[in-house]
Amino acid sequence: MTAVDAAGVVRLGAIELTDQWLREVEGSTRLVSIPRAEVRRVVLRHARIAERPLLSLVVGIVLTTVGAYGAIATAASRVRYVELVGGFLTMLAAGPWMIHSSFRRGLVLHVETDRGTRTLGLGGAVQSPALEAFIEAAAQAGLIIERERVEPPRAVIHTR
Repeated sequence: MTAVDAAGVVRLGAIELTDQWLREVEGSTRLVSIPRAEVRRVVLRHARIAERPLLSLVVGIVLTTVGAYGAIATAASRVRYVELVGGFLTMLAAGPWMIHSSFRRGLVLHVETDRGTRTLGLGGAVQSPALEAFIEAAAQAGLIIERERVEPPRAVIHTR
């Protein structure tokens, strides 16, 4: 739900909007902070959540491959280096997670600045009334959010 606190911070899911910043947060950790003065355009769309999906996919494949090969090779040679096995298993767990995250889709804010484009994921399920209230509160705060196809594409089922 959209919430505006006493300090004037507008929140929706993982997004915080203040008079100085547009942020993506997870808990109390700021993942992405963009100064409001640098924001040129904000577009709401249904897209891949990963900011750089191709890079996430490639790194995920590399981590999975190295982790699997290293864990099997280390276990097969009966090496006593438990630290190596732990590192390889960590890579083996992180790789598929990165591959999965490179394909995840959801509602995002594409923020255009002079230095490039950033992608902020709204995080989780967002209800339509809360989204409308957030867009209205952002407009009142001086940030116009354009919309571009915010509904996920519908699956087409062909029958004979």
